[in-house]
Amino acid sequence: MQFGRTLLIYFLLTITLITIALSTIGSNVSLAGMSLWQFITISCIFAILPILHLVFEYLTMQKYFNQMRKLNERQQTVQANHIDKLNQRFETMVIEFKTQFDSLKADKTYIERRLHDFVEVELALLPNGISDDVKLSTEAANLLNHVQQRQKNLAREMNFVQLQKESQIREVYLSELFAGIDKVWVAIGAINEETGHSNHVDLLYVGAIARYLQGKNLFEFGTYIGRTSYHLTYASENAIVYTLNLPPDQDARVAPYLGTYFRNSDREPFIKQIFGDSREFDTSPYRQKMDLIFVDGDHSYELVKNDTTKAFEMLAPGGVIIWHDYAAKSPGVVKFFKEFTQSQPVFRIKNTCLLLHIDGVDPMTFTPHAMRPSLMSKANLANQN
Repeated sequence: MQFGRTLLIYFLLTITLITIALSTIGSNVSLAGMSLWQFITISCIFAILPILHLVFEYLTMQKYFNQMRKLNERQQTVQANHIDKLNQRFETMVIEFKTQFDSLKADKTYIERRLHDFVEVELALLPNGISDDVKLSTEAANLLNHVQQRQKNLAREMNFVQLQKESQIREVYLSELFAGIDKVWVAIGAINEETGHSNHVDLLYVGAIARYLQGKNLFEFGTYIGRTSYHLTYASENAIVYTLNLPPDQDARVAPYLGTYFRNSDREPFIKQIFGDSREFDTSPYRQKMDLIFVDGDHSYELVKNDTTKAFEMLAPGGVIIWHDYAAKSPGVVKFFKEFTQSQPVFRIKNTCLLLHIDGVDPMTFTPHAMRPSLMSKANLANQN
């Protein structure tokens, strides 16, 4: 279509030029009176003009394609150079990261040793270092929350260590406190596999102590699923376990699980479930009758203090009180025992969260029972040195 229009334009242009030429020379020659050679000449002119136009178009397009090819080649060169630079940068970053990673691995011990001082600086600076109106990305906010939570945990650990130093607590191994207890049989089910404690055999030790004492009457503050209640019934033949907990309608979090471990089991007849608030609990029927009391209810300062007072009211002569969760995660428990032990020292079983009071035994003057010789015993360590 475009070529037809171009041809028509050239035809009209040719006729116009011939007419102008004839008029200019003043000839009377007309188009009708042209000779054959004149017609052929005009036809050739008419044919050559479109061909010349096509040649011109071809040369123009060729020039355009050459320019596009050069531009494409230059763009590919730039991209190749950019990719090379990116690859080099990536390789450099990989090397830098590996170097830093190796350095961090090598400095791990040093970093852990200096972490305490570093966290103290963070604790001092971070709360005032970020304004409330600063908008953080999701990643930055998560990282900040992680750092702040870590700081809280470390601060709590530091506080625990400090309060522990200020408390009168004698740390001993279980077999140093109760001679021959390593021979006592205890059901492995007493171990709480889901606990968050670093050492989750605490309740196994509680069951072992109860069986070692051959307790007849045992009391527990805090039932939860009843795992400890169940295993305390093995303390002796016909042992009775009294376990106190808030009623289900007042303890919605625990209600679905309350006592499910011993419910409808062969040990249920030996367990007496008591529902009520320990602050309102009347100890009169149980005064000086309990051979072992396990305090593992609410871990707030006020409730631990309340439960401890009532535990001493119920404790029989020669009996034992065991407290659970003496750890950084229970600041109320730690704070209470810092105060309580100033006048009433207690034992702590090493590598556990258990504290003990043994009626008639002074932890500060107690002579530990000899443990079986081992590679880790003090005597062998002394000989090696």
